[in-house]
Amino acid sequence: MRLLQTAGMIGLPLGLGAASVTGTAQAIDNSSLDKLEFREHKATYGLVYKLPKGVTDVLGAKISVPLKDKLQALGLKTEAATFNIPHVTVVHVHSADPATPRKMLEALPKVPPVLTITLNDFYTTEASKGAGRPWWLDLGIVKSGQSFEDMMAYNTVATAALTPLRDGPLPRCTGPVYSNMSDAARELTRTMGVSGVNVMRDGKEVRAHNPHNTLVYSMTMFTPALQASMKQVADEFNTILPEGINTSFKDVSIVEIGFAGNVLREIYRISLENGSVIDVATGKDMPGMKKP
Repeated sequence: MRLLQTAGMIGLPLGLGAASVTGTAQAIDNSSLDKLEFREHKATYGLVYKLPKGVTDVLGAKISVPLKDKLQALGLKTEAATFNIPHVTVVHVHSADPATPRKMLEALPKVPPVLTITLNDFYTTEASKGAGRPWWLDLGIVKSGQSFEDMMAYNTVATAALTPLRDGPLPRCTGPVYSNMSDAARELTRTMGVSGVNVMRDGKEVRAHNPHNTLVYSMTMFTPALQASMKQVADEFNTILPEGINTSFKDVSIVEIGFAGNVLREIYRISLENGSVIDVATGKDMPGMKKP
């Protein structure tokens, strides 16, 4: 059965009225959730915090080379060559409409303050247990402190503001992944187009967001043998960076994203210090789009 809902049917948290997406509502087609195969990927856009140079320098010096060597040794050549701009995701939206990034910028709520966090703990994760793919090697974030709370609160309002711009669920959340999801994750995928986000329910924040940085994106079947090998990789990296990496996010970006979640290009950059916006392609400020 073809399931349709309009963006206007999705509730927004208090303080984020429907006016923030006025004129941008489109039909949301959930029919792909009834199918066994992954939905065809057209275009995905996202809101992410790019990793600062200080973090990428540490990862480049201590993790990147041995990781690439280990992936190639395991026969994961595609994974070793996958392009990605290192980042921590806020939320992703699938839409074939090329105007979506600009609509996201227009709908974007006030940004959080500068976020001071610690990246720590390498681990593997699957899109849903039993689906087999996709899976990732991630670097987590310490889940405590005011900046973590600010990050979680922003996920809630950004999810409510941006997911109405989708044309349907993220392809990587469909097919075998959707079939193997928990009931809670399925509900998020049906109503928000993606699992792993925070929402308001009955006036209360319900958290499912797990902010992290991803180092490996894979569509190779995650067999028990491969799971064991990648766990060894994660464990080894945790001995290399036992204290993690301290850093601050000073901006958030609207980006284009591949099927598995890797960032392909940065489109707009928004300062967390003053809300100013830069068009990355031109390098020009966009004073009319400032997010105070």
